[in-house]
Amino acid sequence: MIPKKIAVLGGGHGAHTMAADLTKKGHTVNMYEMPQFKDNMAKVFETGKIEVTGIERYTAELNMVTDDIDKAIDGVHYICLVTPAFAHADYAKLLKDRVKKDQIIVVFPGAFFALQFRHIFGNDAECPVIADVNNLPYDTRVEKPGVVSLFGRNDVNIGFMPADAGPGLIDEMREDLFPFVKVYNDVLEAGLSLVNPAWHTGPCLLSVTAIENPTVNFFVYEHGWTPSACKLNMVLDKERKAVGKELGYHLRP
Repeated sequence: MIPKKIAVLGGGHGAHTMAADLTKKGHTVNMYEMPQFKDNMAKVFETGKIEVTGIERYTAELNMVTDDIDKAIDGVHYICLVTPAFAHADYAKLLKDRVKKDQIIVVFPGAFFALQFRHIFGNDAECPVIADVNNLPYDTRVEKPGVVSLFGRNDVNIGFMPADAGPGLIDEMREDLFPFVKVYNDVLEAGLSLVNPAWHTGPCLLSVTAIENPTVNFFVYEHGWTPSACKLNMVLDKERKAVGKELGYHLRP
């Protein structure tokens, strides 16, 4: 592997862990958070370090922690966007007219980001390759400022836009980033392969009174997966796969 310069965009659990992980792997990592949210990770801005605990234990010293997007992505090979889907539109607008054609945007999880970005970016010939990943490669939580707990690693798959860019990039990306198990036919299949919407809907909807009750200390993973919630999840997941089948995909998962 030839070390690369990488920007990790986002300030949540996955972004913290990915910035540390890719640094440990030998890459030069710039971490970016939007100015309005930087106070949430003030410790990392102050020290430039992230401590990882759990199944792995180490401290990663990042190349840069910044709220200046131009500095964050300047000269990087990969731009790794690690945020919830509700932040995707803002990041697409932020990257428009800044990202270069020879850079690669990789989104964890993709959740149709590539299609959204292309809509915002337009038909500009300078649009870079965008890769949507179907999940986060980690089970992880920020335990306290500057410290994450890594519980496990997940197999992940990837789709490219344009789809024909995948064969020329996947081997290097598997070496540089993660051992992607499957390359989807396209980013639409990648988006439909995201199981989170069906996985979380049942527990959240059927537990809404407990979630909104200020006297209840509710944890969705510990308390939400009741038999009824799982039944609802199974119905939703069947619908997801049925939509995929109508579009010509055999979705697994």
